[in-house]
Amino acid sequence: DAVRAGAMHALGRAAPCCSQCRARVAARPIARRLRQRAAAGGGSNNDFAVFRFTLGIPGFDDNDVPRVAGSVAAVLLAVNHVLSQSPVPAAQVRSEELGLLLALAAFFTPTLGKRLEEAARSGRRAAAVLPGSANTMRISEDEADATRRELAWATFAMLRNVNAAAVVIWGANGELLAARGQLPAAVAAGGVTLEEAVAQAAASEALGEAALAGPSYLPDAGAIGKAGAGGLALLPEGAQALWACPMKGRQGGGDAGRLLLVAAEPRAFSQKERAWAAAVAAKLGDVLQ
Repeated sequence: DAVRAGAMHALGRAAPCCSQCRARVAARPIARRLRQRAAAGGGSNNDFAVFRFTLGIPGFDDNDVPRVAGSVAAVLLAVNHVLSQSPVPAAQVRSEELGLLLALAAFFTPTLGKRLEEAARSGRRAAAVLPGSANTMRISEDEADATRRELAWATFAMLRNVNAAAVVIWGANGELLAARGQLPAAVAAGGVTLEEAVAQAAASEALGEAALAGPSYLPDAGAIGKAGAGGLALLPEGAQALWACPMKGRQGGGDAGRLLLVAAEPRAFSQKERAWAAAVAAKLGDVLQ
């Protein structure tokens, strides 16, 4: 009988004889459902769900919770200080000072977090697509082959190594030398010629005169608008940062034009990136002169 029961149990027709066997039998329907789900999902049995818990308050950004908490804490500390007996005990003063520091830290935490995120993105090519833009590449045919190779390398290197969505290079007279990246679709489609858009940018105070003495950095959309560069036909609609540098050569010399970088993110260009781009601009200055 024992041998017969063991054989029937091995074939799956007998009742489980121990806790281990019962657990194995109970797991069979689960395994069967997993196999069916894998077959229906193209062979993948991974089913993930991502949840984000929010306060759900309309019009309120959950990232501002630390700022609100810090403000409330500061108000409560002030009320507690006013209602306390006079003179205020030294221990209470120390506690209030510590609480005030914590409230200030909470208040500025969202701003610090945004700056850290922007710094972490710095050094990587912008993945965002600028609205109303189209990929464009243009190298002036009026230059010598060696110069055209240098311009092609410079535009490629900028998009590869700097957090830029587009790079434009023009000469001392505002003539287009090279352009690559995300530029306005109207320019790319020929609604406004690229040469005309570059000439307008070269004649502007924000990218022309302001960048004559040295590099001009407009780190966000507010700075771009304040400088009067927001309406330039050369800039895509969603441009968030601009950096323009004169090309004067590494040994000095006259003005050979401008190197312009356009970014899809605010404060996209770190100090190290700007220094490297300035070195490339100086190299182009030597080539063009």
